[in-house]
Amino acid sequence: MRTTRSVAAGVGLVVALAACASKATAPSVSPSQLLAAGVQSLMALQSSQVSGAFTVDGLDGSVQASMLGNGNASGTLTLDGADSPFVSAGGATYFETLAPFVTAGFPSLVTLAASLKGPPWYRTGGSASAAAVLALLSPRLVQSTFLSGRTHLTQTSGKDSHGRAGIRLSDASGSVVLATSTPHNILEITTAPHYLVGRFSDVDIIFDAFNSAATVAIPTHFVTPDLVHMPPYFYISSVDAHGCGSGGCTLTAVVGSEAGSGTATVTMTISNSSGGRLATCTTTVVVAVYSATPTASCHAHGAAWTNWWNNIGGTYTFDATVLHPAYNS
Repeated sequence: MRTTRSVAAGVGLVVALAACASKATAPSVSPSQLLAAGVQSLMALQSSQVSGAFTVDGLDGSVQASMLGNGNASGTLTLDGADSPFVSAGGATYFETLAPFVTAGFPSLVTLAASLKGPPWYRTGGSASAAAVLALLSPRLVQSTFLSGRTHLTQTSGKDSHGRAGIRLSDASGSVVLATSTPHNILEITTAPHYLVGRFSDVDIIFDAFNSAATVAIPTHFVTPDLVHMPPYFYISSVDAHGCGSGGCTLTAVVGSEAGSGTATVTMTISNSSGGRLATCTTTVVVAVYSATPTASCHAHGAAWTNWWNNIGGTYTFDATVLHPAYNS
């Protein structure tokens, strides 16, 4: 009888010790602590791929981009059915196409921008909605917009929309899915249906390819589409002729610019009533600012003009053309 009691006590002791060991190796982690771990992982990333859909200012949109830890990003933005590749780097944004959300920042120069040779990229922030989306492509803005102040989270296990196993943290504003293993990378952020976060609703953002090789390069050929910084597009405001005789005419042309500044090359021509060329001359004039209207002047002469003046006579016309080499027409 004593032997039996001794064995039973030993078993009880083993069970108690096992229970204590189980508790010591599996401490509970609160949803807030898990979210903090996810934020810490996000802020430590060198790069990640971001894709997703959203509504911003009532417009449906989507984005696919490489996001670097320093806040630079590149990819493609789609907004209200139009899309454009973009680069966001060094505090500036560059778009490759003239989508409506790109040209919103320079509506009076759209036609001119569309005729540029190249074509170039356009350094512009785009519409307010586009700028709001691209501003989110930095770890700091993701954290402050979607992850801060969430103190009433519940925790469940599950998968993100790409089928990756994760820990789902949810509250009334939506959910955040974290990787099950450390460093608990954030896999997906979604907002509750019709829940408004700043300018955004119906957000579903996926994060992937953590710390994969990625670079964001500023385009080498770009323009800033405003009146001051656009390549110059000159025009002829008026043409006149002075002091005509057998030795030729002094021709003058007032030159303006629709945008930009620089040196304009002007060719002035005298023609007979049939359109035949009698004399021509070429000169340059500096348009110092886009609003300036300097006068170009040169002396047109030659044998055809002298013969016409001395032997034929009649009416003649004069005109001027100006080059704008950065443009297709």
